[in-house]
Formats: sequence, structure tokens, C-alpha cells
Amino acid sequence: RWTVLPDFPLFWTAGRLALDNPRLIYDTEALTAAQAWAVDPSRGPRPFAYPPSALLLFVPFAVIPFWVAYWSWLALSTLAFWSAVRRVASGWAVPLSMTAPHVVLALILGQTSLILGSLIIWGLSLVRERPLLAGILLGAAVAVKPQRVLLAPVAMISGGHWRTLV
Repeated sequence: RWTVLPDFPLFWTAGRLALDNPRLIYDTEALTAAQAWAVDPSRGPRPFAYPPSALLLFVPFAVIPFWVAYWSWLALSTLAFWSAVRRVASGWAVPLSMTAPHVVLALILGQTSLILGSLIIWGLSLVRERPLLAGILLGAAVAVKPQRVLLAPVAMISGGHWRTLV
């Protein structure tokens, strides 16, 4: 069992439940019990606090064994964040960003932070040159964790980026 409270077992288990018994995804007791193999239930409830649309990201990982899925998630997170950082930074900033404590912690715990951050960085950096793609990327971030992109519509309106907003 994990000694910290990781995020990825929650995502993987929710993805499995989406395939096996979708009614239990938002049943906190059932989801916490289903994660008991990874996290001791006495550590507290482990609810799925994401919208149903987030399952589109998690279900593909749930069809493969946990450790393969976990390492695949880490690889995807790392590649996505690396590509986004390279989009907006250069030189030493790129490798240093990958070693920042919050990035390392997000990787260890298997959080959505790096994937969502990548979608947001790419989306915002493409607003002028590819507004529709920028909107799709920001929309994908909204579909997983809406609160991360709460002010994006305000920024798009204030900047007159109507195509991206739509």
C-alpha cells in the first residue's frame, strides 16, 4: 500500500468502475473500498470529485494493469508538460521546470496537474495563431477539471478571442 495519498489509484479505480459498474463511481464508500488494495480505507474517504466527462481521460488507463497504467500516466504527464514548457520557455528553464518540487510531487502522486497544465499552456499559447485548436485544448481541460480554467472565458472575452471561446 502507498504511504502517501496518491491520486492515480483513484483515477484508475474510477475508470474500472465506469466500465464494470458505473453507478458506483460517485458512491464514496464503494469507491474508497475499491481502492483498499492501494490506500488503507482508514486514511479517510476517497471520493471521485471530477465531472463524468473526466472519465474519458481515465477509462483508457483502466483497461490495462495498474502498474502499466501508472507508468504510462507518468510518461504521458512528463511528455505533455515537457512539450508545453518548451512552447513557452527555452534554455535552462525547460529542464529546471521538470525538476521543480511541485512537478516531481505531481508525478509521484499521479496527479492531473501536469496534463491539465499542458493543455492550458498549449491552449493559451495558440490563441492567436490557431484559435480553434486553442479552444479545443482549453475545452479538454474544462472537461476534466473545470475549476482549473475558471477564468479562461474572461480572458478570451477581454482579449476578443471569440473563436477560441466558442
